[in-house]
Amino acid sequence: MRPVGGPAAWVIRIPVRAAVVRPCSRMRDKPLRRHRSWRERRQLRFASPGASPNSLFNLSKLSVWWLRLGIAIERIKPGRPQQNGRHERMHLTLKKEATRPAGMNSLQQQARFDAFVHEFNTERPHEALAMKCPADLYVVSPRRYDGLPELTYPFHDRDVLVTACGRICLHRKKINISIVLAGQKLGIKEVDEGIWLVTFSHYDLGYFDLEQKTLQPLDNPFGPRLSPLS
Repeated sequence: MRPVGGPAAWVIRIPVRAAVVRPCSRMRDKPLRRHRSWRERRQLRFASPGASPNSLFNLSKLSVWWLRLGIAIERIKPGRPQQNGRHERMHLTLKKEATRPAGMNSLQQQARFDAFVHEFNTERPHEALAMKCPADLYVVSPRRYDGLPELTYPFHDRDVLVTACGRICLHRKKINISIVLAGQKLGIKEVDEGIWLVTFSHYDLGYFDLEQKTLQPLDNPFGPRLSPLS
């Protein structure tokens, strides 16, 4: 959701029933508070900022950050908002009460978001929470956010860093991977003569050879599939 004349404002939704809604303009700069373990799932639609239509596996910088935190990604099918019904219903409520009419500028719009967050979390009872407010049930996670964990690949031949233009360098050759992974450390392993497997975090991305110098992706590990949360 984009305020008039200002930066995007995103709603963070953690898929647990007692989550607290927290709109913010720069989500990556904020500590992410959770009720449960960091290793949960995040259900997404095919839209920014959680997805990018033209990148590898439709990943975005934001979803790559989630993966670094150990949060698995599940996507709904394009054009099927009912598969993520609670999330879409939350957006409908937010739009009705905080953007119609929209603020005249980004500061006024942010004030409308802040007022909505306060009412939603502390004043409005929720049927799904036995008519309690989210603030009545919310507790800060005992695990402190200490930044992104280091990526290691002990079972690969070597680690490589993706350049700003989305490539890795091997034997003086440049292999195209994806600009969305710029700055990330990948693991590569030679599985056959001149054939290399590329891995990011816990996910095998695909293979490349030094002649074609282009990643051949495997099946999308983040493709649409229904979740119990839908």
